[in-house]
This record gives sequence, structure tokens and C-alpha cells, in this order.
Amino acid sequence: MLNKASTFDITDLIFDLDNTTWSFTNMFVKAQRAMVEFLVNESGYPQSVIENEIRQVKSNAGTLDYPFVVQNIPILHGPNSMDLAMGSKAVFDGVCAETFIPYSNVHSTLEEIQQRGINMHVFTDAPLTRAVWRLSAAGLGKYFDNVFVQKDPTLQSPYSRALVNMHYHDEYNLATLPNTKPNLDLSRYLHIPQKEIPKRVGVVGDNWKKDMGLANINGCYGFFAEYGQPTPEELSALSAMSEAEAVSRSVNMSGGIDIIDRSKIEFLRFSIQELLKYLRV
Repeated sequence: MLNKASTFDITDLIFDLDNTTWSFTNMFVKAQRAMVEFLVNESGYPQSVIENEIRQVKSNAGTLDYPFVVQNIPILHGPNSMDLAMGSKAVFDGVCAETFIPYSNVHSTLEEIQQRGINMHVFTDAPLTRAVWRLSAAGLGKYFDNVFVQKDPTLQSPYSRALVNMHYHDEYNLATLPNTKPNLDLSRYLHIPQKEIPKRVGVVGDNWKKDMGLANINGCYGFFAEYGQPTPEELSALSAMSEAEAVSRSVNMSGGIDIIDRSKIEFLRFSIQELLKYLRV
């Protein structure tokens, strides 16, 4: 664990987004429940059947954040399949818009870090369209130099391309990653010599295996967003929708702790604002 009395000459900070700068879990659980209720009412199938079908699709996709769930549920294929897909999307997106909000102190903390001359970057496992929309809705894009996201299958859709064009305003450099966290060489993306990464770079995130693993693999500082951990009820709701492997791509799950070197990791227990005390002024 880091020395609490010290600050560190960090020049670049990497941020996760979901459950680090805003509550993805709270938003997603409410939106998913609303979508399931819509599908049950419109299709006539019991809730347990719809949930099992969604679980299978998300498990096959390997992620919770998969945009083509309804289109890939065989029992919903039929003459009204397009209505079900578009209606469920409208319900899901509507609840997301209503419940989406950054954590308290996020804006003021990022603004203070920016004023201290520290470069900030996003490394997220979210697909491109979701990440761009959420950054725009949260008003956080202006703080980041680079935003690295996952490839997005929805980009073949004219609607999705229009969505990106609407919400991306060249505030940051936007690029896709070749694979998910933690197996990334940060020197390749930050253009910092590999030998300098351990003393110049910090990773802020809520996922122990992915975010602290990214810090561990690159030998740099890690700041674990303990404040962003899902409640047992939220984890239960997510697990009902997908296998643990898919859930773990979006939220912190147990596992992988033994491989992490804790010597350069600090816990942000209540707020992202706690990060400031470790950074140079």
C-alpha cells in the first residue's frame, strides 16, 4: 500500500468509466428490468423465460453491454420482431437517460487534476457507441486527452454512426483497443518509454482484476475505486441476466486477487476526490 504521507509525480492518469466515474450498475439493472417487463407484456412469455433467453444471448456475446439482445432471441423472431427490438431499445435507452448521472465530485476532481497539468486518458471495455454517449451525457469528455474503447458491432448501423457523430465533438482522441483489459502495454498508447511507466502513470478503476491488473502488469500505481462496488442485490440482478464471466467484464467480481501486487495500490473508499491527495500540486 502506498505511503499516505506522500504525493507522487504522476504525469498521466488512466481512468475506467463504468462504476468509476458513474454508476453503470444502478443504471443498467433498472434499464434491464424495464426492458424485460416490456418484453413480457408484449410477447406473452413468462418473465423467467425472457430472462433465461437474455442470459443465454449475453453469455454467448461475453458481455453485459451487448446491443443486439432481442434480435438474437429465437422465440421472439416473427412478424413483430422489429417492433419488439425497437420498442425494447426505446425502453432501455429511456431508463438509462433518466438514471444516468456521474458520481458526486467527479467534475470538480477531474477539473482539479487537469489544472495540475496531469494528462488524463480513458481505457474502457465498453463498446464505442456506449462510451461516447455516456461521456457526452456526463459532460466529461473535455477532461480527457485520449479515449480508448472496444470495437463496436453496432457501427455498421446508420443509426449508431449518427449517434457517434452527434455525441463526439473532437474533445479527445478516440481509438479502439485490440483487446480488453488488463493485457495492454500502456507505453504503446501513452507514448511514454516503458521504463518510465511505473513512476509516471496511475490507473483509477473499480475492477480489481481488470483495472488493478492493468496497473500491475505495467508496474504503475493503482487507485482502486472501492466506492463504485455494486451492492449484493445489484450483483444478484446482473447474475440473473448473464454468466459470471460476462458480468465480470462490466463490474468487479471476486477472483484474480492473488495475482495482484498490492504494494503500489491505494483504496479510494468513499469518493473519487480522495485521489487528489496522492497527486502533485
